[in-house]
Amino acid sequence: MNKQRAVFLMLFPDKCWHDKPSKKMRENWPIGGTIPSCKKCGKSQMVWGSNPDLTTWQGFGLMWEAAQKAEWWPDFLEWIWVHDVHPFLGRMNIGVKFIGPEVFMNLLYEFGVASERIKEVSE
Repeated sequence: MNKQRAVFLMLFPDKCWHDKPSKKMRENWPIGGTIPSCKKCGKSQMVWGSNPDLTTWQGFGLMWEAAQKAEWWPDFLEWIWVHDVHPFLGRMNIGVKFIGPEVFMNLLYEFGVASERIKEVSE
């Protein structure tokens, strides 16, 4: 599981993240055979390319909207406040930490691991 998938599933637990079919799976598809479908939602595995890219500004918008509506949003803000102490400057403006799709995704991931909402990803 990669970080984008982990954050997506924490934000949207009722949705699917369609991983690209493995090389072995693609090689074993019979010619003219049925493409395997997702066990959770039933869609064809060919939808794997439709996953949102959370490292873009559009992805940032998806994460921002969903995170603010999540039951854990107050816990996230508290976690940011506690963990956002610069060694020389002291506390920085929390808003600065949110700016940028990859920065926000990484913060959500770190919070998810710390709060045990996400299992740590081995990359």
